[in-house]
Amino acid sequence: MSAATTIVINSPGVFLGIWAATGLPAFVLQTAAARATGLIGRDAVNEAVAQRRYDQLAIVAAIGVVAFLLTQFGVLAAIIAAHDGGQGREPGAGDALERALGRFPAWLWTEFIVMLRILLGLLLFVVPGIIMSIRYGFAQFAVAIEDLSGGAAIARSRALIVPNMGKVVGNLLVFLLVLLAASLGIGFAGGIVQGLVRATAGDIPALAVSAAIQGVTSLLSAWNVAASTSLFAALAARLPAQSR
Repeated sequence: MSAATTIVINSPGVFLGIWAATGLPAFVLQTAAARATGLIGRDAVNEAVAQRRYDQLAIVAAIGVVAFLLTQFGVLAAIIAAHDGGQGREPGAGDALERALGRFPAWLWTEFIVMLRILLGLLLFVVPGIIMSIRYGFAQFAVAIEDLSGGAAIARSRALIVPNMGKVVGNLLVFLLVLLAASLGIGFAGGIVQGLVRATAGDIPALAVSAAIQGVTSLLSAWNVAASTSLFAALAARLPAQSR
């Protein structure tokens, strides 16, 4: 965890830059979609109004998809930047985003395969789905760091995690608990500040405060990404090249 903390402390601007390019637009889109959803369905029902509602819902759904893609792209770029920092290279937001762009199709394809297998495992016997979700937990890191894709990334994840199952699960649980506790604290304090701002200055300044809170929270997420990236790199270094 100390390595992850060092990476984020040394390069906070890099991770904030990645968030500003991906997470902030996603936040704006999600906020707009939520507000638009609240406005849909207030008119009396007739055929014309019903068609308009369908059109509005389609737009909201499209916004949600774009926000999801932006968020995923940001995570991929953050992994690349965290790995650079962990390897002693000077990470850069622009460079990480540029490299992430080339690996994004492989990232989405791998995620689709992983989610499909996990879903099938959960539907069949539940337990296999849970086991798969653990074994495939490093597939996305294999895409981001080793430029693998699909089945190769999944196989790489399985090869790294299965012999180190206890260590991986234990570390990831610790990372998750730390992230959850810190996020709850920031969210609680931020909610109070946002409520005070909304009561005294209105909705627009409150949204600005909410965006600032999201920016701070993004550094916590960057720490979690850096911690997981460091764990992946440590396990990958132990696996002989001929075993890959």
